[in-house]
Amino acid sequence: MVFSIIIPTKDRPELLIEAIRSVQQQTFQDWEIIIVDDASSEATAAAVRPFVSGKIKYLRNETSLGPGGTRNRGILSASPESIFISLLDDDDTYYPEFLQKTYDAMVNSSDEIGFSWTGINNFYPSMQQQEAFFWDPPFRDRVQAFQGFLEKRLIGTGYGITIKKHVFEKVGYFDESLRAVEDTDFFLRMLKFFFYIKIPFVLVRITRADNNTDHVNTDSIERADALESIYKKHRESILRNAQAWYNFKRKISSIYYRLGNQKKAREILFAALQEKFSLRIIILWLKLEMTKR
Repeated sequence: MVFSIIIPTKDRPELLIEAIRSVQQQTFQDWEIIIVDDASSEATAAAVRPFVSGKIKYLRNETSLGPGGTRNRGILSASPESIFISLLDDDDTYYPEFLQKTYDAMVNSSDEIGFSWTGINNFYPSMQQQEAFFWDPPFRDRVQAFQGFLEKRLIGTGYGITIKKHVFEKVGYFDESLRAVEDTDFFLRMLKFFFYIKIPFVLVRITRADNNTDHVNTDSIERADALESIYKKHRESILRNAQAWYNFKRKISSIYYRLGNQKKAREILFAALQEKFSLRIIILWLKLEMTKR
């Protein structure tokens, strides 16, 4: 067994079936799928049942574990013989050569390489349009990459992410306490020990909904809380990177302002100025206050 493909799912049986079929249609066939249902209705189990086989496992959480816990359950259930863990969201699909090109890139890579990503097509169903994207940052090593990911990260678990299975033994698993942006924390922890490979082919289709109902709401309390938790976990590193520090404070405070919780936003900005004086934070604060008037 080479690839264990983890598909977390939650009440999207029709899209889940497309994701499963995209794996079945791979040119590289040494794989297993582990579907982890995060406490969906019976419709999901019914949709998956015809696909369950020696290569396709179905697990169901009795109570919701969230994105991190659901992925972790799948990873921990992977075959002992598998080498790579690939992450596929239930509303996304692989193009037929995803596994082959990932295998070619990763199989003989050095020990410093821990994960890879690919190009994607952002697909907008309502318009029947798609837009290709490939993140190609110029980082030369994991030290640069860690700093760059602190400042700005333009990929997530849906971007054809494949991880060498032994990486989890070194860095741990997804933080189950984070109910959003759990991949941000996980990438940062990986980059403390491992670098990556960029596979410059569009190999995944990511479904984007115009109303954003199928992706994490960027203004959710869960997202703000998770970003605060990540900031606390990586605070020393963030404080040494002025741009990363400002970006975290801007993201968190802006979410709270947009959600109407000005009190919490002001607490975030006041705490930032206590950490260190920043004219950029003062200007940001003024802009946010003026926007709410």
